[in-house]
Amino acid sequence: MGFKVARVGIESGNEKIRFDLLRRKITDKQIIETTTLLHKHKLKIFGYNMLGLPEEDINKAFETLKLNAKCKITYPMTFMFHPFPNIDLTQYSIKESFLETSTDNFSKLSNKCEINIKDKKQIERLYYLFYLGVKLPFTIPLIKRLVKIPINSLYFLIFHTMRAFIVLFIIKSPPIITLLNYYPRKLYSVGLNKTIYKN
Repeated sequence: MGFKVARVGIESGNEKIRFDLLRRKITDKQIIETTTLLHKHKLKIFGYNMLGLPEEDINKAFETLKLNAKCKITYPMTFMFHPFPNIDLTQYSIKESFLETSTDNFSKLSNKCEINIKDKKQIERLYYLFYLGVKLPFTIPLIKRLVKIPINSLYFLIFHTMRAFIVLFIIKSPPIITLLNYYPRKLYSVGLNKTIYKN
């Protein structure tokens, strides 16, 4: 059967954040060359990204979206940075005043930006429009305007519509397989949260 899917950790489209904060010494050029090679061999590419990182603003967040679009990522999975206890990036956030309170107060993973950064609300809206921008790059100028407008119910609808479209018609995963993949992971994440925050 061979390989069908490759998973690529892009994390951030801003090289300074990727190099200095995430300690991933991988250039944009290397990511683009790698994904080009994967496409050449007809592999579907799952991209892993983070938004809401320390030092990030809306322009840097859009760099992440644009890099995913340039790489033609099949499934651009995006997560908000969550300041788990005792990790370096959380300690950095506290030291540089991006995070004011103890991370013990965070009880679960969230789609909200958990730290104090510039353009926080715009980045939260971009999270819901990320799939749209990657799969239809011509919408990026429109998305730059939309993130300034608080119509979150529309963005929520766009997010779930685009994700369903990608899973069912691009990845072509049968609905039952999608459910079987989703719920065990959801249960795992719930268990992980309880483990981390049990004290």
